[in-house]
Amino acid sequence: MSRARTNWRRLQNIRGHVAKYQTAFQSVQRWEHPPASVAAISCTTLLCFYPHAVLACLLVYLMLHSLFMYRYCPKLRLSPLSKLP
Repeated sequence: MSRARTNWRRLQNIRGHVAKYQTAFQSVQRWEHPPASVAAISCTTLLCFYPHAVLACLLVYLMLHSLFMYRYCPKLRLSPLSKLP
């Protein structure tokens, strides 16, 4: 019985990953975040014309995504009078 539960949990885990990718794909289709949508479309176009550039396209997409998401990350602000231990 435990083997069946383990396999079921593995299937549920895979289903969760597929759902995450599906929501990301839908957000690209709906243009919820236009810079990310443009990056995804340009990477797809690049892959159609240059299929040997898969790794380069992935790295460019990750770089652009991280640059755009860096704007929204919380900044750590230290006051000059903060006491250090």
